[in-house]
Amino acid sequence: MALDPRPDKLIFDDTTFFPCLPVPFAKQLGLSPALKMALHVAAKSADVMHTHSMWKMPNIYPERACRGTECKTVISPRGTMSEWAWKRSKTRKRVIWQMGQKQMVMNADCIHVTSDDELNQVRKVRAGGPVAVIPNGVHCPELPVRSKPTDRARRTVLFLARIHPTKGVDILLEAWRALGKATCDWDLQVAGPRNHAFATKMMQLGHSYGLKNVDFIGEVTGAAKSQTFINADLYVLPTHSENFGISVAEALAHGVPAIVFEGAPWSGLNEKEAGWWIPRSVESLTETLRLAFAVGDVRRAEMGRNGRAWVEEEFDWGVVGLRMAGVYGWLTGGPRPQCVDIG
Repeated sequence: MALDPRPDKLIFDDTTFFPCLPVPFAKQLGLSPALKMALHVAAKSADVMHTHSMWKMPNIYPERACRGTECKTVISPRGTMSEWAWKRSKTRKRVIWQMGQKQMVMNADCIHVTSDDELNQVRKVRAGGPVAVIPNGVHCPELPVRSKPTDRARRTVLFLARIHPTKGVDILLEAWRALGKATCDWDLQVAGPRNHAFATKMMQLGHSYGLKNVDFIGEVTGAAKSQTFINADLYVLPTHSENFGISVAEALAHGVPAIVFEGAPWSGLNEKEAGWWIPRSVESLTETLRLAFAVGDVRRAEMGRNGRAWVEEEFDWGVVGLRMAGVYGWLTGGPRPQCVDIG
């Protein structure tokens, strides 16, 4: 690290990738010479080095660290290669791509994706090479016996995710307003961190619409998060783009049917009769919510059971963990598992 004579121009030096960067940009990139050095040391004895997401220096360092060693590299983009993601901060991403992110993607021994949709996104950038398709894992909790729906005066639609432009909270609020009196027996809970500007904007939007049965309950974690799912009758994620959508799997694991936009890879909701996978529009969400209200408590409960069975079969941590262990085993000399697409 070098110090420029001007006190507001502290400079980091990392000549492997670029000569110097001002502190704010260095922090934004996660620049860490100490981490880079530690990874070089670790690569000499490690079998596999697995990095998650893209567009920061810790996602670039492993490729350089593993050069000339027996250590294999795996990258999980976590949705950062979607068309939606590429368009956000695209100038910065072009720069980082040339700094070393391109080499990491192209030279990785395996790329891990969580859906066939994400596989297609990767193939647009890297046509060949191994890609493992393994969904994210979730815990399937023990569920209490739900009270009879007729014992409750009101029903609940739940949104639980980051309150972020990608997630479509504004679309959900517009649809809720369009439903009008159809929501008279329903409440909308929006769960997610709200101590930031966009969350404030969404709360103000709901107020401007005059929505009385909408509650921004803040972030919920642990047992409180599980109870929030248990108390819900429907889960909604009107996302623009999602490589997986862990909250959808969590809702299904709690026996809650889900409504999800086609921006997330959950077409199985329709096939498994566990919810609705629908086009991205206010109109589509409005009509699907109207339908979900109308099908009744018994049918929604049945869809919830379908979703729970689906998660137990494909997304439980025991199943997912064995698949990922199989990929690591293959990279270190074992047989290639079926989940690996060679391209």
